[in-house]
Order: sequence, then structure tokens, then C-alpha cells
Amino acid sequence: MNIKIDSEDEITWQAFEGMVGKIFESHGFDIRYRWVFKNERRKYEIDVFAERYGRSISVDCKRYGKGRYRVSQLKSEGRKHKQRCEELQKVFKFKVKPIPMIVAWIDDPLLFEDGCLFVSYEKLEDFLDNMEYYLEVFKN
Repeated sequence: MNIKIDSEDEITWQAFEGMVGKIFESHGFDIRYRWVFKNERRKYEIDVFAERYGRSISVDCKRYGKGRYRVSQLKSEGRKHKQRCEELQKVFKFKVKPIPMIVAWIDDPLLFEDGCLFVSYEKLEDFLDNMEYYLEVFKN
């Protein structure tokens, strides 16, 4: 299902979010794109919200290029996204908390940081095929 594209310059961020959502859909997830919600203080947006079998994954899509500070930037974005997911949980009170995930265009050594999963676009299919295994590994 992964679409091969040579450069991040060839796609828009909207197209990248759509590509990520299609992979989730191909694995049986119901998808909501660009979900805007608010609490009493401010608005938030989730790029791709995926639900299947009572489990939800809240995805922030990052189409960064090969920059010097990419890993530190992803860590920072992961902390922000985890906070966004905590606000989502406060507003909607899901039975099972949404899993915060960053899907990045480029593969990085970062896999799990401060409660947020990091999966490259290239490895997303494998993650979803083996999701229960990976979630068990990162739970510990």
C-alpha cells in the first residue's frame, strides 16, 4: 500500500496525511482527517485519527526533510502531540486512551519517546501488521 515517492518536495502535507490515512484504512481502521477539537482554553487539531476494535491512534504527520535538527525537532513535536492527545482524552473521555503517534516521512532511529510512538511512513505498514507486538514492547 505504501506509495513510493523520491522526495518530500513531490507531495504536499495534505497529500502526505492522505497517504498515511489510506494505509490505516487498508488495515481496517475508520479514519477522521484534520479533526479539530477544543477545550475551554484553545483549539487543537489531529492530522489523522484512526479507530479499530475499540483502540484509537492519534497521528501527527511530519514531512520533514533531511535536516540537521530533525531528531530533536521530532522529540519536541512528540511532547506537543502527547499533550494534544491528553487534551483529546479530557474532552472526549475515551474508554481507552488514544495512542499518540508521529508518522515521519524519513526514517529516524527514534521509536518511542516520552509516551509517543514514532513510525516512519516506510515502516507504517509493518507497524500496523504487528501492532499488538510493538505496543507490548513499548509498554514496558
